Amino acid sequence: YNSFMANSAFLARVKQTVEQRMDEFQVVMETFPPLAPTRCAKFHVGADEVRMRDDAGREMLFARPAWRGDVLAGHLRYLNPAHELTIERYMEGGRMVEHVRYPSKHVEMRRIFKKTK
Repeated sequence: YNSFMANSAFLARVKQTVEQRMDEFQVVMETFPPLAPTRCAKFHVGADEVRMRDDAGREMLFARPAWRGDVLAGHLRYLNPAHELTIERYMEGGRMVEHVRYPSKHVEMRRIFKKTK
């Protein structure tokens, strides 16, 4: 499943727009070509759990987002199939980085975003 998702990622571009106002966030995910409906999620730092969908449309809960210095960190719990991850978002060299760890599989990945016009 994971290699299928990784290989298919090259077939479409994902645009993720993150708007931040202090501790309030809005995330909008779109695919080009439109392979899935546009998804939007709002959350604030300190929230218990927020239901959302990832860029592939899978349902998940984003739990306990908190600032750790300049890093926004939290827990992701996918619902079907169930699995837990941790996520950190931070700026590095003028770009947003998403660092995800998948402890049960001993996997971690970093996704580096580029700013669009």
